[in-house]
This record gives sequence, structure tokens and C-alpha cells, in this order.
Amino acid sequence: MTGGAELQQGETLAGDLPDELATKAMRTVASYATDAVDARDLLEMLGLIDAPPTPNPTTGCGTAQGWRQHKSGETEPCQPCLDAWARYHRERGARGEE
Repeated sequence: MTGGAELQQGETLAGDLPDELATKAMRTVASYATDAVDARDLLEMLGLIDAPPTPNPTTGCGTAQGWRQHKSGETEPCQPCLDAWARYHRERGARGEE
């Protein structure tokens, strides 16, 4: 909640606060954390930062194995696999392999 108002779907605290206050809030939360992972988890829970996409452990989505499974036609590509595919091609382009 911010200012007594409920957050709407898709709203984050950082989006509701001026940059100076959002930065201060992030630093305060991070100072209470026991390590970097704990700090990131706290900031994600409060909506101050976006959580990274996570691979689906059952299908391997977000990995080369998951993409191959989708490519073989067994299932439609999911967002983690599409993101991994795009990232792979961006990195190849940056290395001059395309």
C-alpha cells in the first residue's frame, strides 16, 4: 500500500513514488537484508523491482532444452522460451556470428 491506497494490478511502489523516495525506500529495505539475495527478494515482494522470469523446472522452459521441445512441435512456445531465444540471437549478433 502507498499512502493508504491499495495498489492496482500491475502497479509498483516505485511507480507511485518520486524517484528520490523510491531510491530511499530501496536502500532502506536493502539495509535490513542479510545478503544480496535476501535484499532482492524483499525488493521484489514490495514491488520496488521486477522479478526476473524463471525457467519452468518441469519442461525446461527458458533453456535450450525447452526451446527445442517447443520447436519440435510438441507445445506452443512460452514467454520464458521466447525471451531466451531472443536473448540468444541478440548475443550472437553482438558477437558477429549472424
